[in-house]
Amino acid sequence: KKGVCAVDHCEFLGNNKVDTDAIDYDGIVDGIIRNTKVSGFSGGNSDAIDLGEDSKNILIENCYISDCTDKGISVGQASTCTVINTTIIACNLGIGVKDDSSMANVKFCTLYGNDYHFAAYEKNLGKGGGKIRATNCILAKSYFNDLYNDNSKNLNIINCNSDKNWTIKGNLTVNYSFFNANNDDFRQNKKEKLLQINKSVKCGTKYFWKFKNNKKALLLSEILVDNQGIYNNENGKKPDFIEIYNPTNT
Repeated sequence: KKGVCAVDHCEFLGNNKVDTDAIDYDGIVDGIIRNTKVSGFSGGNSDAIDLGEDSKNILIENCYISDCTDKGISVGQASTCTVINTTIIACNLGIGVKDDSSMANVKFCTLYGNDYHFAAYEKNLGKGGGKIRATNCILAKSYFNDLYNDNSKNLNIINCNSDKNWTIKGNLTVNYSFFNANNDDFRQNKKEKLLQINKSVKCGTKYFWKFKNNKKALLLSEILVDNQGIYNNENGKKPDFIEIYNPTNT
């Protein structure tokens, strides 16, 4: 909240608790969320990423988001972000932007199996709705529809591909097949690449998200600050401690 923040090479595994967001930025400026996986936040009103309270210029890059009951990425309260090379699957709203001129600029992303992939709308009366500009994205297998908006001017879709029967000028309708969507592999089959809008246009997320970090490093696995003296030892002392774990054989 109102600080400097970067999340990089992290994995957030969810639960069924209500009102539980994996990452919640409030009032953050120039923040980063990168190379990160979020999955399984199944409680009500639970987002993978929630940007609010005038968070500005947030970069969300190379992320993989799945199975969240509310939004994969929620942008509100005059917040702005850029989303690049990110895959969002099986959420209520893939990317939802609402109110106070909130804005998401979305590039080279793949959205699959969400109720709605993009939603730009006015949540609170008089707040004016949010805006999404999406370029070079793949939208596939939406449960209800690819797009939800209460003002068509708030959605700007350019050079995107959908398996729906779109009538949006400058976009293409393609029934995409992927290498193995059931196993989270959303690379396009080679045959599908030939069906791009033109040879110079590439769409969708590059297959990247399995972390390739072979660095040997110690992990800070537990921190206990015993302010209330609950864990007293035999001598009645309060053992604050830090636990360090070595995951390697070195």
